[in-house]
Amino acid sequence: MQFPRVLPIGLSRLSTYAELTKPELTGLSALTSVFAYVLAADSQATWLTAAMVGSGTLLVGGGAGALNQLIERRFDAMMKRTEHRPLPSGRVRALETGAFGVLLALAGALLLWIEAGPLPSFISLLTLALYLGIYTPLKRKTWLNTVFGTIPGALPVLIGWTAAETTPSAGGWFLFLFLVIWQFPHFFSLAWMYRKDYERAGYHMLSVQDTENAHQTHRINLLSTLSLLPVVSIFFYYESTGPMAIPAAVSLTLWLVSISAKPIVRGLANTSTTRTINADSRNLFFASLLYLPLVMILGLVSRA
Repeated sequence: MQFPRVLPIGLSRLSTYAELTKPELTGLSALTSVFAYVLAADSQATWLTAAMVGSGTLLVGGGAGALNQLIERRFDAMMKRTEHRPLPSGRVRALETGAFGVLLALAGALLLWIEAGPLPSFISLLTLALYLGIYTPLKRKTWLNTVFGTIPGALPVLIGWTAAETTPSAGGWFLFLFLVIWQFPHFFSLAWMYRKDYERAGYHMLSVQDTENAHQTHRINLLSTLSLLPVVSIFFYYESTGPMAIPAAVSLTLWLVSISAKPIVRGLANTSTTRTINADSRNLFFASLLYLPLVMILGLVSRA
């Protein structure tokens, strides 16, 4: 008689723990680490190692997400976007979250050490330390937090790459640089979408300090997407075997550039409104989400 009630309670608890890990962010990090491993290992790549690299990265990233929510729980409660997270909503306790985060991170680092070696494991813990020790506190001090945050955001590709090569080749470093630059339009457009939330919680984001026409945000987004052009070209020069890989990668990047340029063109034509600025930021955010996996798919296909 009680079994039907126990099942949903258990699933609800699992859902709460999953929410603590920031699954969208950690899933993307795990995906980039697996992509990097497969590229670096090439014909030597195995399904088992790819799965273990992805799982280890996912676990460490999930631990980082839980510990980040523990640190920022008071501020999450001030923002509409995050007020329903497990800690602000009272669905889980702080001590429980801390223990869960530490256990996940240690399990992931151990898994990487066993399957991929000490270097990927070390990089995973370095990612955790930079994310929690540098990026997280800087969010309350300077809008440059995003600049520093791109480093732990891009390090998962080196986790994957060093699982195949002890020393990353030029392709690995250019992939790392690519991920660093990609994060600027991705996160600055997101920050503009939720600028009121960030301001309410006291976060020092560029979108909070920017003018109502988002002049600085739009300019940095355009410069960032333009910077992707040489980086993605050099990356595919080192890592692709297909003659059409570089033109295809450049075409994809030009598409992203065109989206980031649209609000600047509107501004020059004096046709910008609050509605168009918000819509352009939303479009760039979702375009960046689509662009990254398309580039990764192209990278894999061009090596086939």
